[in-house]
Amino acid sequence: RKEVVWIQGNHDAEILPLFNEGISEYVVNTPHGKLGILHGHQFDNFIRKYPLTTDLASRTYYYVQRFVKSNRFSEYVKYTSKSWLNVINKVRAKAIEHAISRDYRFIACGHVHHHEVHDYENVTYINSGSFMDRAQEGVQLNWDQNSFEILGDFSEPRTAPVLTGI
Repeated sequence: RKEVVWIQGNHDAEILPLFNEGISEYVVNTPHGKLGILHGHQFDNFIRKYPLTTDLASRTYYYVQRFVKSNRFSEYVKYTSKSWLNVINKVRAKAIEHAISRDYRFIACGHVHHHEVHDYENVTYINSGSFMDRAQEGVQLNWDQNSFEILGDFSEPRTAPVLTGI
């Protein structure tokens, strides 16, 4: 039997009643330090400041996903909007600040749908990418082999940094 933990995101209002509770942050103790897992929308000021614009953009994006059969086009639309607003960098920076404030060694988010692993001081930021545009994207964590593997068309396995003394 496996436990499934649903991390609440900014588009999950309709699905949340299927779960007993909406968890916004989940912490896992790993052999190399604490891992905080969040959706990442908590670090996106634009969606809080401009909810109507965000709703309109989301509806437009869903339309593109539904009626334009090219995943590459919908990915381009999403990436262009996230890049134009500099959301990818802003969410990464705020997630790392959050990790430092909570003494996390690792922080994993989604939200911006841009898969990456980024090291800053003693924090490793992990973004899982998007399985909506590309089913094979994601991040696989293998603590036994001490590695992260970013899954996707242009991914390469990378060795996770290890803190000594943990």
